[in-house]
Amino acid sequence: MNSKNELLKKLEVQYKVEELSNNNYSLYLQKFSDKKILDAIAQIRDQEITHMKVVKEAIELVKGYNKVIKEISKKPRLDMNKILSAGTILLEGHVDSYFNHLTDIIGALLPKNEIIYIAYEKTPTYIQNTLRDKKIDMTKIKLINCSSTEAKGFISIQPEDLTQLSITLTETAKRMKTPVVIVDAITGFPIFHPQEKIMRFVSAINGKAHAGQFKAMIWISIENDGQKQLIDSLAAICDLHTQF
Repeated sequence: MNSKNELLKKLEVQYKVEELSNNNYSLYLQKFSDKKILDAIAQIRDQEITHMKVVKEAIELVKGYNKVIKEISKKPRLDMNKILSAGTILLEGHVDSYFNHLTDIIGALLPKNEIIYIAYEKTPTYIQNTLRDKKIDMTKIKLINCSSTEAKGFISIQPEDLTQLSITLTETAKRMKTPVVIVDAITGFPIFHPQEKIMRFVSAINGKAHAGQFKAMIWISIENDGQKQLIDSLAAICDLHTQF
């Protein structure tokens, strides 16, 4: 990225993604009746509104900036050897910056590792386009869509169906060379599942990583005071919990 127009284009695409997420969560509010589910959805919907405001402000800032915008260093903030040796990792990031850091981590994992990316927070098309913009080779990345948004050309699983997700993950990994698995983001699960079910799922998938089916299992969590209990519980069953 070396020009103002390129950055503006990316920000405008990001704004559309956040707007789509906001619309989806607004629809969910009409679909469910359980108060706990509605509260969780409303909290995430409000986060999406905040995201839209942040991106909108960034667009206005860039429009008013006349100098060439220099590309931010792609150097990852975490030691990849530490990540891979840990086995099961809970990475906690800020909502406004985690995805940029995550793409840096993916770039650092390649080309030595294959990756399965399970997308809950963002559409696989957006993820794929962003990674390609960063010159990241997609041939070693398999995207699984759990975003509730139709995505042609990708493996798609309803976010409510953790059993099918587990089966698909296992079968996909068998066709790859001990991949690194990334789930973006585990903090999106409470919309569809109670905490007890989430914990059982994470524990079972971590067991597969410890058994050698995956080189590493990376659970992304987005900082959220309302989900502190869930994050603390997840940290207790992962080998490493760190911020990025």
